[in-house]
Amino acid sequence: MPALSSPLAHVTLHDDGSWSIAWPSTGLQVGPLRASIAVGGFVEPVPGPWHLDGTTARAGGLDGAPGLELAFEDAIAGGVVATLTYTAPLDEVVDRFRIEGPSDLDATTRLVEGYDSWAWAGVRRAEVPGRSFWRSAFAGPRGALTVTARRAERFVTSIEWDAGEIRIDCAGAPPLPAIEGTWGYTPGAPEDLGLVVPAGTTITSEPIAFASGADPLDVIEADASATGTAMSARHWSGAPILGWESWYHFGLTVEPAHVLANATALRGLVADPRFDLVQIDDGWQRCYGGWWANERWPEDMGEVVRALADRGCRAGLWLAPFMVVPDAPGLGTEHPEWCIAEATTGAPQREARHDRWALDATHPEVIDFLRGLGAQVRAWGFEMVKLDFLYFAAQTGVRHDPTVTGTEALRRGLAAFIEGFGEDRYVLGCGMPLLPAVGRCHGNRIGHDTAMPRVHMEFGHPAPDWTGYLGVLAQARNVAARSSLHRRWFDCDPDVVMAWGGDGADPAGYSADEARVLAALAALCGGPCFLADDLDALTPADRVVLADPRFASWGWGEAVRVVDLFEHPDDCGVEEAFSRPTDLAREWRTRRDGRDLTVTFDWEARRLR
Repeated sequence: MPALSSPLAHVTLHDDGSWSIAWPSTGLQVGPLRASIAVGGFVEPVPGPWHLDGTTARAGGLDGAPGLELAFEDAIAGGVVATLTYTAPLDEVVDRFRIEGPSDLDATTRLVEGYDSWAWAGVRRAEVPGRSFWRSAFAGPRGALTVTARRAERFVTSIEWDAGEIRIDCAGAPPLPAIEGTWGYTPGAPEDLGLVVPAGTTITSEPIAFASGADPLDVIEADASATGTAMSARHWSGAPILGWESWYHFGLTVEPAHVLANATALRGLVADPRFDLVQIDDGWQRCYGGWWANERWPEDMGEVVRALADRGCRAGLWLAPFMVVPDAPGLGTEHPEWCIAEATTGAPQREARHDRWALDATHPEVIDFLRGLGAQVRAWGFEMVKLDFLYFAAQTGVRHDPTVTGTEALRRGLAAFIEGFGEDRYVLGCGMPLLPAVGRCHGNRIGHDTAMPRVHMEFGHPAPDWTGYLGVLAQARNVAARSSLHRRWFDCDPDVVMAWGGDGADPAGYSADEARVLAALAALCGGPCFLADDLDALTPADRVVLADPRFASWGWGEAVRVVDLFEHPDDCGVEEAFSRPTDLAREWRTRRDGRDLTVTFDWEARRLR
C-alpha cells in the first residue's frame, strides 16, 4: 500500500480511499478513517485509489465524486491535515462533510471544547462518550492526540467520541436547547447545512488536523498556536483591557450616575493605573435593534465618554448587534426583512431560548447597517466594545444569499462592524462561537456569566444552586479547559471579579476567601478583567480584596498553564455551563513581569494555598 512518511508520522493509504495515521514517538494511531460528503440526500464516500505528489496524497475528486487531500503540516511536527472538496456537477444542496473511523489511543481523559462562549468546556474520562466542537484532545500513558479544525470560516466542526470511534463533521450550527431550571444548554449535533452549491462551484471543508506528542499540554498549546496562525488571530498591542463594568450590579437599570461614581471609585481603589477602562453594559439602549440611548442617557453618548475621560478613564460599550426584538422600535418595526427567515412561512425566525429575531448578515443592507453602527460607536469615542449574543447570526435558517453558511454570515457581519469601528479599537466577543471568533475578536468570553448576587437578590436567578462560590467553580472549569487558547486564538475573558457579601448576610454573596479565589482565577487568566460591584457600597473588608496588589499585578499577561489539567476529570452528568464540577485542576502557572508564578487552589476549602 502507498504511504506518506515523515520522521514523526506515518500515513498508510488504503486502496478504497481510507487511510490510517501512526505516530512512532507515542505509539498512537487512528484509522482506517473514511471521508464522505452528504449531498442531495445521499452520502458519497471518497473513492480510491490514491495519487502521491511528494508529501501530499489525493483521492477521488473526479466525475462528481468528493475529493480528499492529505498533507503534513509545517506548523506542528508530525501533524497531518485532511481537507475534503466537492465540485458540484449540477446545482446541488450539500449538508455536511464527514471523517470517521476507529482509533488506538489508550486514552484516560479527553478535553471537551464547547460550541460557544457559554458552553461547557472541561476534561472528561475517556470512556464517557460525547461531543466536542472545533477541537478535542485525548491524553493517556503513551501521550496525547489532538483533533482540530484549523479554520472556521464557513462550517461548524464537531468531534464525536464513543468507545474509540471518532466521527468528525463539518456542517451547520448546532441547536442550543435550554435546560429547565437554568440558563444553560447542551449543544446538539451540528444541523444539516442545506447549502446551495451552483453547478461548477467547488466547496472545501475546513482543514482537519491530527497531531500527537508526549506531553498533552505541549500538544494542545502548539495546536492552538497553529490554528490561531491559520485563522489570522488578532493580537492587541494597545492598553490593557482592565477596569470596571456595570452589568453585574446594576443590570438593566444602569444610569450615567452609577457609571461615573464607580469610575471615580475605581481610580481610588486599585492602585494599578492600568485599571482605567469603564464599560457600560446592557441597559443604555432603547432596545435590542434600537441602538440609540434610552431616556436615562444623553442622546449623544459621547457626553458620557468625555465625562469618563475627565475622571481618567477610557470608555467601553456593550451591544448585541445581531439581536432584534420583534415589533420593537428600530429594526424590529422598520426592517423585519433583514432577519433570518423561517423556511415554512418566510417570516423572521425566532431564536428559541430568547424569542428574538436575528439579523441576516448576507443581506447587503444589513452589512451597511452594521458598518454604520460600528462607525457611530467610534464617533461617540468608545475605545472598546463588548459584542454579545453573537451566535444569533450563525443560526440555521433561510438567508438572503442561500450560498452562504451561518458561520460565514457571522464573520461577514463582524467584519462590517469592525470596518466601521476601526482596527485600532478593542473588540470583545461574548456568546460567540469559539473558533469563528479568531481573526475577528481581540478577546472572547470563555465561560458563562459569573453569579450576580446583588441583581439576583432582587430579581431571582434561574439556577439558584449556582450562585456565589458555586458559580466560581463553574468558571474555573471553563478557564482551565480553555487556557491554552489565550493569546493564541484571542485574549481569554474569564468574566468579572466581585467581592460583595463578605459580611455573610446573603448566601449568594462571596466570603473574603471566595472573593480572593475569584480574583486570582480572573487575573491569572491573563485577559480582560473587570470589577463589577458597586464599589462605593462595599464594606472595608470587601474593598481590601479588590485593592490587593497581588490581584492587580497578576492581571493581563501570558496564558496560564494548568499543570494538572488532564489529571482531574469531571464526572458531571449533563455538560452545561451551570453543572458543578466534581473535580478541578489545582496547580496553575504563568509568568508576570518576567517572573514565574505558581498558584495552588484549594477548591474544597474555598481559598488559595
